[in-house]
Amino acid sequence: MPPQICPIPTYTHSVGSAIPIDLLRSTFASKTGPSVLLLKPPKRKRETDSADAKWSLLKSYYNSTLLKSKDRESITVENVKNSSSPDVFKTSKGYTSFILQDLKVSTLESHLSLPLSLRIPGETPALWSFIGRGSNVGRPLHTDAVTSTFTYHYQYLGSKTWTLKPTKGLAQRLNVEEAKRKVTVNEGEWILLDTRVWFHCTEMSSDSVSFARDVHFGEGSEGGAKTENTNVDGIYAVEDVEAGTVVFTEEDAPDGELCFVSEGANCEVVELEEGGRAVVTVRDVKVGEFFTVLEDDDDDDDDDDNGDEEEEFEEEET
Repeated sequence: MPPQICPIPTYTHSVGSAIPIDLLRSTFASKTGPSVLLLKPPKRKRETDSADAKWSLLKSYYNSTLLKSKDRESITVENVKNSSSPDVFKTSKGYTSFILQDLKVSTLESHLSLPLSLRIPGETPALWSFIGRGSNVGRPLHTDAVTSTFTYHYQYLGSKTWTLKPTKGLAQRLNVEEAKRKVTVNEGEWILLDTRVWFHCTEMSSDSVSFARDVHFGEGSEGGAKTENTNVDGIYAVEDVEAGTVVFTEEDAPDGELCFVSEGANCEVVELEEGGRAVVTVRDVKVGEFFTVLEDDDDDDDDDDNGDEEEEFEEEET
């Protein structure tokens, strides 16, 4: 049978109810699992706050709590074409994100009178918030530099359309096409996604607010130790990479920051015969692993035999 476009499984979920562990296991911990799941609330009429009321609650929290905390340093403009202002509440069109980690997520849950957790074993403490005014697009198609099993996004206000495309490794594993498909997540719905193996981008036709949290599924029930999260991209493997593979060269270096470690690096910086340098794996690297080099690896060649040449060069420049 020829490969088909990967289907997106859907599950009916009531707020506050537990998600079957077997469902999560078959979706994210199985070789045949699609690594994506859409949660929809039961079809019934229910009273919801108006968009204006939700904006008012969120703006109040932003000004009275977030801006007075250390977490204000994480505020990032997601689309500078629309607005370069980080204060999305002062613009008619903009897209901003921030991370709650110094502040407890419960402060936001209490302010919004809304649970922002699926109560899944292995949830991380940090909560990402994405706030868009007017029509917007997020970052271009990309994967995320995370080590979690999956990330879940809750659509608090408006809707968001996701464009998803499986990485080559995922497509081969599931025998599906490496084709794009769109999924619209409406207000009150959740999307659970392994953003390491699914390329994704988002677009909004109107105001939108969503919250996201990483999950290390199967790695303990306490959510793991608290770690510092940032809005800076790292460079990591979107599929399994064999030892001896050129990850990138100076000429085609991707956006993001290479991770430097004091020991146990999985890559090294080498000189190329044709000139220039490249980052090459020194061992097999699994999907989701950050590419790392030793802290002094990038400077070794300069420090060995070229001291006099560098001195000479510096004198010429001055």
